[in-house]
Amino acid sequence: MKNGPAGETGKTYAFAAAFDADSEGEEGKFCVWSETEIDQILGQASAEFKAIYDVTDSGNWDGHTILNRSSQMDYLGDARETALRESREKLFEAREKRIQPMRDDKVLADWNGMIIAAMAKAAFLFEQPTWMNEAETAYQFVQSHMRNGERLYHAWCAGTADHPATLDDYANMARAALILYEITTEASYLDDARKTVDLLDSHYWDNQAGGYFLSADDTEDTIVRPKTALDNAVPPGNGTICEVLARLFHITGTTAYETRASALIRALTPTDPRASLNHPTLMCGFELLSNATQVVLIGNFTDPDLKALHKCALLAPDPNLIVSVRSPDEVLPADHPAAGKTQVNGAATAFVCRAMTCGLPITGEADLKAALVRQRP
Repeated sequence: MKNGPAGETGKTYAFAAAFDADSEGEEGKFCVWSETEIDQILGQASAEFKAIYDVTDSGNWDGHTILNRSSQMDYLGDARETALRESREKLFEAREKRIQPMRDDKVLADWNGMIIAAMAKAAFLFEQPTWMNEAETAYQFVQSHMRNGERLYHAWCAGTADHPATLDDYANMARAALILYEITTEASYLDDARKTVDLLDSHYWDNQAGGYFLSADDTEDTIVRPKTALDNAVPPGNGTICEVLARLFHITGTTAYETRASALIRALTPTDPRASLNHPTLMCGFELLSNATQVVLIGNFTDPDLKALHKCALLAPDPNLIVSVRSPDEVLPADHPAAGKTQVNGAATAFVCRAMTCGLPITGEADLKAALVRQRP
């Protein structure tokens, strides 16, 4: 699902939009299977495969089977897993002979922002540096090939970028930048996110009622400028940018981000509490703003001890986790909970901060893990 500029092949740049669901006039035909097909291709190995991958005569979707291991997720031992892999390879070879669905090869800034953030997290969790390289390369593609000065375009296709970017484009790219910053500690990603918020405040913010419009104030071909925080097939830009503002507030200590996020929440939170069920992204942004667990690491990122603390922090089972790395000589704003915090005897040091208050300094992985799994106040 990757695209490159016209005339260049074999290089990773960004992620194409989609494949059709249909092929040969039937929805899902390329991907689904029948029990008869599995038996014919796998022979004696079919019984084991069918038991693991939910293959039955009646199927699990519209009379066909979508292969899945939802009920058989445990590792089954080297021998059985090897046999299953060989069966999957045979089925893949057979599927490649089918007529492929059509491919929508345009690059969308907002969708790339979502997959960049997801890939960066997955790359870290599963220790897959290739995935991280693809995430960062896609990020740089959007920033370089889909930009006109300080402004982004929404779409790129066949070597041409077009259509002014929407709030969703900027919000998802800013979120991707902050996820990349937390994982790589590269300051340029943080700078990009801050510049994005500045641009949104200048061209998308509703100065009368609050919240961000979907389109910019200088976009010429719009009839109306909608503004919503309602979740749909994808998260809304206002919900996503609320998370971005919350992260920027906790990372930088700049209260203007908290003020903007609070104004956004007041403007777009539904008056009927029952309607909040339709605004989960905005609600998650509010939760992050109000109840984040921030881990501030102080030291040199080349220090193996600091890298170990960084990994330990990012693996913590806390959905409201924010991690940042500070050099020993960096001065944080007075409003930041870790302002004035220093290393312990020159060692890599972590501070766990909740409710704008930091705990005692931590220099060991075990102590940091214990502090992060401790019940939240």
